[in-house]
Amino acid sequence: MAGRSGSARGPPKSSSPAGALRMFLMNAIGVTSEPAAFQLRCTQKAGEGVTPRTVVFVVGGKCRLWKLNQVLAECFDVSEEEFSYEPLKGRPVLGSRLVVTRPQEPGKCSKALICSRRSAIVGGQIDCVDDRNHSVAELFRGASTRDALVRLPQDAAQRVCFISPSLETEVAVTLDGIMLDSYDSHTLFDQDKKKNKKRPVLDKLRRHCNGRRPLPRIVRSSFLSTAEIEAKNIFMQGSREGPDFLLKIATPWSALHTSCRRSQRKPLFRKDGRDFDLNDLCHVNGDVESDAEDSD
Repeated sequence: MAGRSGSARGPPKSSSPAGALRMFLMNAIGVTSEPAAFQLRCTQKAGEGVTPRTVVFVVGGKCRLWKLNQVLAECFDVSEEEFSYEPLKGRPVLGSRLVVTRPQEPGKCSKALICSRRSAIVGGQIDCVDDRNHSVAELFRGASTRDALVRLPQDAAQRVCFISPSLETEVAVTLDGIMLDSYDSHTLFDQDKKKNKKRPVLDKLRRHCNGRRPLPRIVRSSFLSTAEIEAKNIFMQGSREGPDFLLKIATPWSALHTSCRRSQRKPLFRKDGRDFDLNDLCHVNGDVESDAEDSD
């Protein structure tokens, strides 16, 4: 227990970096409890003579950090076994881990590990937060308006890195935004009859959401081509409705197929936290973050 004194057993767990982080993750204050999609931006630090590599993907808020580890490995091509989209299947690379630093309370910690005990030992530590017990929503907190991601100072100061024995440098993982499923009323026009409007008025309160698009899915990459992004999305999503539907279309290059593939790659947020406009295409308004041109 976090509050148990341990003269014979060592210091209380809450006094360790992992213990402090564990207590923070268990505190539900500020956690997004509604169904939501989280857009994460993952940038691998540049090694000597190498440019940084970025991948942006969307996962569900309930996604366990154990599964997030596997998604990160797949995005950066360091998986050691076939990816399984099922939440309780698959296995992270031994020694891979999330490393969290929070300079402010609550959960103040320095380089706390989120991984299995075996991976923690490979990383040179023993104490860690079990990545099977906590979700993306518990680690990344905030609220997205139309124009920005709003976070408490302590959450904005949080630093999360992904480390794998197969990567030469660490990957910084940051939050672009949180899109609640309930944002989208799916009502294009304002239906308030009390306003006595003579003509339909666009619903100004409407915001898009992830909808039925399968998760996880990659929406941006600085080093993966469009074809590689689509292939990874189909692979990570397994045989669920989205990719299976795409694969079974009789005419692969039909207008419907093109629209579905583009929808898979469309972000929920821009890099600065603003909503990605409902009517924007994939590469417009200065939001290009892929080396590959959209050839559709």
